[in-house]
Amino acid sequence: MIVFIVALCGVAGLMLPASNSIVSAIDTMHLPLISDRSILFVQELEEFSELSEEDAKLHMINLFSSMDNGLDIQGEPIGGGGDGVLSHGELGIRITRVELERQYMDAIRHVALADKDDDGLLDMNEALDALKDQSREEILKIRFQTADKNRDGWLSINEAIGYFHPDTQPNMFPILVTEVIQALDMNGDLKLDREEVSINSIQSHKSRASIVHAPVDLYSISSLFSMLDEDRDGLLSPRELLKYMEKQYENRITNLVDEIFSIVDANHNNEITPEEMWESHEVFIGRHGEHHHDQVDVDDSNSSQPSIISSTSIEMASNSYATPSFEKHKQTHEEL
Repeated sequence: MIVFIVALCGVAGLMLPASNSIVSAIDTMHLPLISDRSILFVQELEEFSELSEEDAKLHMINLFSSMDNGLDIQGEPIGGGGDGVLSHGELGIRITRVELERQYMDAIRHVALADKDDDGLLDMNEALDALKDQSREEILKIRFQTADKNRDGWLSINEAIGYFHPDTQPNMFPILVTEVIQALDMNGDLKLDREEVSINSIQSHKSRASIVHAPVDLYSISSLFSMLDEDRDGLLSPRELLKYMEKQYENRITNLVDEIFSIVDANHNNEITPEEMWESHEVFIGRHGEHHHDQVDVDDSNSSQPSIISSTSIEMASNSYATPSFEKHKQTHEEL
């Protein structure tokens, strides 16, 4: 995985401008979720923010040839590269690489903001301060220890991905199970019954930090209770929750690719043509229109207005990636 991330950073062609300070406003900026603008690397997000809708659509088509590479979702060659259509695998490997790059870039941002001694690593106090959640300090300490794979007491960039994005790292799933149970278990039996995972229960406790910040879709656990309760004892055990998270992770890219194909593949022949990509451009690059000051628009569906990626926020992100400690981060990453 580490080698893959190093390789993809080269593929993405990251350009990091020089800067001598962290822009404090970066704290309000978030990269889009992988389900939003799923084919765009960070640098491309910046490029698209500066284009009109028509130019953005044309530029998107130029990306088509780089995606038409004959790879499957695992990055293995299966033929068909340059055949003028996108397969499920070709779209899947592109989304996988974009997801990895966004996680890596976001980890750099978090470390740069929290790295008080500028050593390119996070100790436990720095990591806890980064999430500013005293109500969950004990569970976050365990998350830190789980993310710290080499047990040296510091988080590197790659380890920080697990700390800040535990729902994307399989080695972090056991601690996520603990976090979910801690958030919802009202009677202390370390299992979850139907009432504890009911939508009403989740909503009534939304003010609790453990609920608000649990990096798992709690509502899906509620709606899928019967399916997850494999032994039919009316309770969700840690083992059953862990199995659910592993299955969700395994299928996350495939499900997203299937969803995109269901929208874009007009003739349902399991291929996407440049024309189909053009017709459904908003699926890949979002809708253009109103600028949202200092913030990347993560979810277009929550706004009645068309949206565009803010070039201001992308510039702030680029500056934060180029903090004084970035070269140390980069050197540490390359050594790994």
